[in-house]
Amino acid sequence: MAKTRKKKVVRKSATTTKAPVRKKTAKKQPAPPVIGNVVLTKKLTRLKERVVAADKRDVPARYEIAVECHEILAGDGKGKRYGAGAAERLRTTLGWSKSAVHAYVAVADTWSKEEFRKLAAKRDKFEKPLSWTHYLVLAAEKDAEQRQALIEQTINGGWTVRDLKQAAAGNPPPGTRTTKETKTPRPLVNAVANYAIGLHTAKANADVFGTEIAKKVEDADPSDLNSSLLTKLKQARADLEAHYQAESRRLDALISKIEAGKHAATTTK
Repeated sequence: MAKTRKKKVVRKSATTTKAPVRKKTAKKQPAPPVIGNVVLTKKLTRLKERVVAADKRDVPARYEIAVECHEILAGDGKGKRYGAGAAERLRTTLGWSKSAVHAYVAVADTWSKEEFRKLAAKRDKFEKPLSWTHYLVLAAEKDAEQRQALIEQTINGGWTVRDLKQAAAGNPPPGTRTTKETKTPRPLVNAVANYAIGLHTAKANADVFGTEIAKKVEDADPSDLNSSLLTKLKQARADLEAHYQAESRRLDALISKIEAGKHAATTTK
């Protein structure tokens, strides 16, 4: 008869405890850096230095700062190129409000570097250039034709920033209103301003071409001064006189109509 083996029973001691099993936890990986974050930090540092160093009257320096801001916010206007927080970092670094940043960006968006250079070289009737605040106000005007009209009026009239703001808001041009006068509709103000600019431009062009013709006549050979040339000059003079006579009559009629309207309005009051 086969013998059966007895299983040995190992009794656990009361003092023996099983060591707890530790769960393996994955190490937290650091979040990947935002693309362009290091570049943005360097750009903001340099931009802050330029803002601190730039004089308020240094218009070209202000424009370069505006170009830098425009580049940082390029794309969707929220700094997408340098990460979602680029716009906030820009405002925090410069200590500017959201509206102030957008005002600077609008200037860079309105004029290219070459256009801004040409405009900055112009002088008003007092031989003064436009201030940086002039550009901020002008850039806020979205209509290109209206903005150009305001530029011409500001330069020709020597307008201050306050004058420009009033005109941009639709008020009559400086020096043409009184405290008792009602607000003139903006379309009428714009029409009168554009008419004045047109006359000024025509006069300036006539002066340029007239001076050029006079010089060429002086330098020309007497044999070139034929009767055909003389006839053309006489015709041009006749056309010019007729044109200005017609415009003078038009202006007289408009002035009379406005004066009659003002008189009627005063009488009814």
